[in-house]
Amino acid sequence: MTVKVTEVKIPIFPRYTLETELTGYLFENILSPNDFAQLNKFWEQSSVRGIDWDRSLYYYKGKVRGVANQRSHHQRYDRKLIDLPEKVEWHYQTPKTIYNWAFENFTQGVNPIISKLLKILINCRPFSDEPNKWIPHRILLNILDYGHPMHAHVDSEPATYNCPMEKVRQYSVTLYLNELSEGGEFWIDSNLNAGYPGFFYKPKPNTAFAFNGGYTWHGVNENRDKNKQTRRAFTFRFAHVDSLFLPGHPDKFLYKPNMISQITA
Repeated sequence: MTVKVTEVKIPIFPRYTLETELTGYLFENILSPNDFAQLNKFWEQSSVRGIDWDRSLYYYKGKVRGVANQRSHHQRYDRKLIDLPEKVEWHYQTPKTIYNWAFENFTQGVNPIISKLLKILINCRPFSDEPNKWIPHRILLNILDYGHPMHAHVDSEPATYNCPMEKVRQYSVTLYLNELSEGGEFWIDSNLNAGYPGFFYKPKPNTAFAFNGGYTWHGVNENRDKNKQTRRAFTFRFAHVDSLFLPGHPDKFLYKPNMISQITA
């Protein structure tokens, strides 16, 4: 089946730069009915409520020390399914090795439907405009329960990149699994003074929207579905290889990829 990709120009209030226009991409008709059903099933299997841990390990006075952040997930959260920069092997990659290594991890370490979806996306614009240059490095499972919004935020991971945030080339691609009767619209902080009515996207099943989430504020309106159903989605994060900090060895990073067992008091 053929994926329809539509380029969308959005006047914005910039966060880091003086750019006043953002280019987004709307994907439609992405998966076959059978594949879409499999993706929904995988979402249901993976959306178990619980606790996730984020961790940072660093050297101080010759010792490895760790900081862990516990996140309890209830009515709204983004659960990380894959985050490649957290893997030890990420710190050994270079611009020449990262593409193959990243795709190997995505194709061998996740549900086959995720791998299939990734291959479909990477062969569509804007990624197909520069083959082998866009690196997938994160997948989030999105849950938005009834009565909850996703508050305004920007996508920012400075330690992952080799340049200021205003120059980072990245895309967040969110694929939507269902449609709400009311609420749940994705929005971008648009430049209303330019006569633009504002950008809102009412998610439709089997569609996705891609944009650079580091350039401007964005969020999701409160879920007000009349049947109180949960808003379901997956988000992929892609970065251009030229924007990634990939020196090829852990000693060249500020944060060292050690294991928790190595932490010393």
